[in-house]
Amino acid sequence: MNTKQFILEFFVVIRTIIRRAFHSILYKRLGTCKMCGRCCRHVYLRNRGDLLSNFDEYLQMLIENEKLKRFQVKGRDAQGYLFFACSMVTSDNRCKDHANRPLMCRAYPDIGMIMYDAVPKDDCGFYFINRFTRRRVSS
Repeated sequence: MNTKQFILEFFVVIRTIIRRAFHSILYKRLGTCKMCGRCCRHVYLRNRGDLLSNFDEYLQMLIENEKLKRFQVKGRDAQGYLFFACSMVTSDNRCKDHANRPLMCRAYPDIGMIMYDAVPKDDCGFYFINRFTRRRVSS
């Protein structure tokens, strides 16, 4: 990696940290899981903050993080992003490997979702509110 690439990546990381901090101040996650399994069957993965649209990026991520093998490519959405399904979710919407699930599963839904205009659907048990207006953030 040359110096220019390093500086560019550094600023992308800093920008993401600042945006995440801003969203953490502005929004709050509330609710509980309804065990519908939808979040396990339609998963988006991010690489350095960006949603995956390239299968080769996914393969590279698998090399770096073996836990991601549980996510299998299911297709592409209208914007061309890959979406995945978790192979660990059972027919009764429970995780077969709950104790070892990845951080992204433990933290779902993450405040960072708001940065991508991706909030839980209205019928999900989880939701976000604006801390100042006390209004729910809609999908």
